[in-house]
Amino acid sequence: MNPNVTEVDILSIRELAPAPMGSVTPSWLGTITDPGPGANQGTTYNLTYEQMANVIGGVIGSGIVEPDRYYVGGQPGPIDPATGDPVNVPVGGNTVNDSYLNGKPFSLELRGVGFLRKGVEWDNDVPGGGWRLLGSATIYQDAVYTVHFQPSISNIISTPDAIGKFIAGIQLISSNTLMTADMYRKLLVFTGGYELTLAADYPENIVCPATVNSPNNRQSTIIAPAGQTIAWNGGNVQRVWLGKNEDVNLVRSGTTWYVLPGSTMSIGYKFCTQITPGRVVGPNQIVAIGQTILRSEHPRVLDTLLRMNAAYPGSVASSTDWPNDRSRWGFGNGTTTIQVPDLRGRFPRWLDLGAGIDQDRVQDGLQNMPGSGQAMDVQAHNHNNGGNDRLLAYTGQGTAISFDNDPTGSQPDLRFSLPILPYGGKETRPINECELPLVNL
Repeated sequence: MNPNVTEVDILSIRELAPAPMGSVTPSWLGTITDPGPGANQGTTYNLTYEQMANVIGGVIGSGIVEPDRYYVGGQPGPIDPATGDPVNVPVGGNTVNDSYLNGKPFSLELRGVGFLRKGVEWDNDVPGGGWRLLGSATIYQDAVYTVHFQPSISNIISTPDAIGKFIAGIQLISSNTLMTADMYRKLLVFTGGYELTLAADYPENIVCPATVNSPNNRQSTIIAPAGQTIAWNGGNVQRVWLGKNEDVNLVRSGTTWYVLPGSTMSIGYKFCTQITPGRVVGPNQIVAIGQTILRSEHPRVLDTLLRMNAAYPGSVASSTDWPNDRSRWGFGNGTTTIQVPDLRGRFPRWLDLGAGIDQDRVQDGLQNMPGSGQAMDVQAHNHNNGGNDRLLAYTGQGTAISFDNDPTGSQPDLRFSLPILPYGGKETRPINECELPLVNL
C-alpha cells in the first residue's frame, strides 16, 4: 500500500451464478491494463465487450490475410507508404520497389501464366521491400502481377496449440499419409499427387489449411475419416481433389468437414474438363491432342467424366468408340487411363438441345452429346447467273453443260462441251484466328 494513503475504498465482490450461454451483450464492460513500460503503465481502461472482441480478433486473433496487391507493367502501381507516390512498374525492367512489402511473406502471380516459382522465376530479396524477376525475364507492357499475402500470424500467443494460433508450422505431404496429432493446425503442403486421410479427432472449429506445390499437374486427394464426410458441391462426399497451386481451408464440426469460402479448389472443380482457348499452357491445363493420361494422376478428371456421362449418356466414349470420334473425352482402357479429346483444327459449336438447327446431329441422335464431332460439309444450294433466272447447270452428260438462253422455251438451249474445273480452297471456313485448344484438368 502506498504509505501516503490513509483511506481506501473497499468494494464488495459479489459471487454471481454463471451467466446463461448467449446472455452477454455488447454493452457489458471489461477492463484492460497497460503493462508498460511507459507513462501509462498500470493504467486500466474500461472496454465494451464489442471493443474487446475487436482487440482479440484484430490483435491477438488467429491470423489476418491482407488484400492482394496489383502491379501492371507501364502503369502506376499501388501507393508506396515510404514515399507516398505510386509504385513504378518499369517495362523492360525486372525489379519493383515497394516498401509496403518489406518483411511480409507473399507469393507472386503473373496473369495468364500462374504462380511464379520463388527462387527460380522471382524473389523478394529487394532492399527496403519489393520483388524482382529472375533470369532473363522482364516486365512487359500491361502484364498484370499479383502479390498474394500469406496470413499474418499474431506474435502475442506463442503456444502452438492455442486456439488463437492460425498455423503452427508447415507439414509437407510427400507420400500417401494418415493425419496424426503433430500435423494439427499446420499448413499441409502436397508436393505431388498424394492422398491424405484426415484425423477423426481434429479439433473442431479450427481451420485445417492445405495447398498443392507440385512441379506437375498431378492431383492430390483429401479423404474424410471413416464415419465423417466433407460437405461439398451441395452434398456430402468422402473425398475432394486439389490441382496444382490450388488450396482449400477445411473446418470440422461434428462428423462433417466444411469448405471455407475463398478456397481456390472451387475454381478447379468449376473448369475441370472444360475447353479454354489460349496461347500459353497454364497450371492444370494440357493441349488437347488426343493423348492418354492416367486416372491415378487425375482422379478429379475421372470423377467429372463419370458425372458428365451420367448427365449425357454416351458423351464420354468407350475404348472402341473413341477412335471413331476423337473429339470426345474417352474412358481409355476402362481401368487405368483416360483419353483426352483431339481438338486440333476444329471449331466449337453449342449443342442443338431441341432447337432443330443442327439437323445432322439430330438425325444421328447426337443433339444432346457434348463433344460429338462432325466432318466438314457445304449446305445444298443452287447457283444463279445473275439475271432472268437463267441457270447454269449440269446436263448429266459428261463434261457438257447447258445454258438456258431463252426461259420462254422458244429457243433451244445452248450446249457447250467445256471441262468443269474445281474452284476454291481446301475447305469451307469463315474468317478465323487460331488458339491452342487447352483442356482444364
